[in-house]
Amino acid sequence: MQWHEIELIVESLEEQYPDVVVDELSLSDLYDLILDLPEFSDDPESVNDSSLKKILEHWYDLRSEEE
Repeated sequence: MQWHEIELIVESLEEQYPDVVVDELSLSDLYDLILDLPEFSDDPESVNDSSLKKILEHWYDLRSEEE
């Protein structure tokens, strides 16, 4: 899994961390959670805050849809 695969990252995050309160998550915490995903294999240094914000927004949207 790579940084640009936002949908896959979000799906994996949701599976691995269903109890995380997404709207209270910092970007650094999100970064750590992503790096801990077993399928994640991209360079940890090749992401920026903008990309992390997109991932966080998608995860928040996914949670909103499930409610």
